[in-house]
Amino acid sequence: MVRLKNKGIFIFAILCILLMIIIYVVPGVGNLMKVSYVAEYGELSIYDDTTGYMVRNESVYEATANGKLNRLSKDGELIRKGTAAVEVSDGKEPEESDEFTKVKNKLKGKMISVADYKVTEGGLVSYYVDGMESKLTLKYAKSADEKFFSSLDKIEAIKLPESTAHKGYPLFKIVDGTKWYIVAFVRNGSAKKYEKGATIDVMFNPEKDRDIAQKDSDLIQMKVVEVSKSGGKTKLLLESNRYFDGIGSMRSIPVRLTTFNARGLILEKSSITKLDGKTGVYVKDKKGKQKFVPVNVIGEDGDKVVVSDSYYTDKDQNKVRTLDPFSDVIKRP
Repeated sequence: MVRLKNKGIFIFAILCILLMIIIYVVPGVGNLMKVSYVAEYGELSIYDDTTGYMVRNESVYEATANGKLNRLSKDGELIRKGTAAVEVSDGKEPEESDEFTKVKNKLKGKMISVADYKVTEGGLVSYYVDGMESKLTLKYAKSADEKFFSSLDKIEAIKLPESTAHKGYPLFKIVDGTKWYIVAFVRNGSAKKYEKGATIDVMFNPEKDRDIAQKDSDLIQMKVVEVSKSGGKTKLLLESNRYFDGIGSMRSIPVRLTTFNARGLILEKSSITKLDGKTGVYVKDKKGKQKFVPVNVIGEDGDKVVVSDSYYTDKDQNKVRTLDPFSDVIKRP
């Protein structure tokens, strides 16, 4: 009885293993054995997800006296040279805080002091400071390495007091909105995608849920100003003159750098072949016969390519019939 029981357990275990093989292994093998697939319309994007570090021309203004603070401009508002951003009336000395003291010490001797708080240069008003305003200049950013920029991840901008002014402490800052920069680091393998002078799409907070309007406002085209090696990575310096919400308060932010984006039929790169000097793929007709169809490759990324559908114009300006959506494409001709 014991032998029969043990034998039954053994058979049961074997059956369980076979069942797992059928469920998990066989489908994968089946996919490998597939010789064709359906060409579907889609979008191919080539991008790098990384962290962008904001570099701005910004000037911090300090309080020249203690008192009650009245803001004359909203955060993010553009004001002209000679315009007063705030006004301070006489009042008692407000309480200090460790948070503001640390920032004040970083900016000591580097803030602008004017009694009437009229700005010496026009720009965007910001009521956020992080103490890096005087250090992180464009010149410094060009020479700084990834270790320095990574340290900025721990720094958060603080919101300045709205109703009180404390002598010697920051009140507001003016940001030059006509030109600002982002420094980003990508893998060396991605370096060839970035050409000096080229324009790329930069999406801020790419993983954030947003509607179409928000997506458009968070997507900015930026010019590649410099591409250089820095340690084990490639350092990028990007430039823009377009305003976006948060330009004056953010220092580091997740970004998606897109160097290529196109819509068309998405194919596997292994399908692309040549016949008589022409680039194309083999497709199966309804009878299972294979035929060569020329294709126009728009772009590629890894094991995927995007090609024109239905028709395209060749280099001799001839209209060429090509793949239709849902064509049965041979995987490895």
